[in-house]
Amino acid sequence: QPSYYQMAKQGYQELVNAIIRPPRCEYSEQHLGPSHFNFCGKGFKRTDFDVRNPRNLKVCCSHWEPKERANPALPCLIYMHGNSSSRLECLPNLSMLLSLGITVLAFDFAGSGCSEGAYVSLGTKYIHVSYILIFLV
Repeated sequence: QPSYYQMAKQGYQELVNAIIRPPRCEYSEQHLGPSHFNFCGKGFKRTDFDVRNPRNLKVCCSHWEPKERANPALPCLIYMHGNSSSRLECLPNLSMLLSLGITVLAFDFAGSGCSEGAYVSLGTKYIHVSYILIFLV
């Protein structure tokens, strides 16, 4: 039988892990849908790529855009998923955004989805990844 101290210590550790190590959304590339598809009579493509964040962790990204562009410069929405989630979270919004001529860039924060990292940073490091992606777009 554990002591009250041991139970409190274990409960505290479980609480900390629930915050900094939430359940990871695990998925395969197939869950992102086809890499080439037609929608509203237009062709679109998804390009998957990785970048390294300042902590040298791999961050997995996907960019949805038209196959052919009438204008080389199109607006791009950078989708940042919520806690215990992944870039899959943007999928329900793709049809509306793509139909409006907006490209979509989604990524898995470090510690989430397919990106590297054992812990999430609770927003303290997100600005660094955002700057990297804004520069790429």
